[in-house]
Amino acid sequence: MGLEEEIAGLAEKYGWSVQLRRKHGKRIQDLVLSRGGLVLVLQVKDLSAPADPRAVSQTKQDYDEFIKRLLRERLGMTGLMKSKNC
Repeated sequence: MGLEEEIAGLAEKYGWSVQLRRKHGKRIQDLVLSRGGLVLVLQVKDLSAPADPRAVSQTKQDYDEFIKRLLRERLGMTGLMKSKNC
């Protein structure tokens, strides 16, 4: 069992809804946990070696894309966060 599955098992044990490897747009999130209107997006990284800047940048891009999708799907907001600095 991988780390993602271990985290998913613990989250379910404590009442979280879990989605493993959720794809949205061009991105894939490792875990999406939700409970009581709260949504947590987790990217699991192997830190047996230091993370390189590309991995950190990729995680930030994944986060930004997921937030945009949530705003579109849940709140009907469009045209937000067009700037790379948002």
